[in-house]
Amino acid sequence: MLTWPGARLSGSCASPGFAGCCGTSPVGDTPKDVEAALTAGVRVIGVASGKSSVDELGDAGATRVLADLTDPAEVVRVVHAVTES
Repeated sequence: MLTWPGARLSGSCASPGFAGCCGTSPVGDTPKDVEAALTAGVRVIGVASGKSSVDELGDAGATRVLADLTDPAEVVRVVHAVTES
């Protein structure tokens, strides 16, 4: 998994268990990635760029799912929607 570039962690946000604050959201391409994020209590963006499908990532509980990362404007829109809501 990866976090969106530019996310700043400081103070309590840098502490374990606070991964969801400061506009950070993990991005994963497997149901296990989604499960890990949900276990940590954070919203997660699924990207069906590997073996897992959009439906599999959605069924795993991803907050939002992208089919791929080919449209930068869509990626930014989804990241903002997930991290700011």
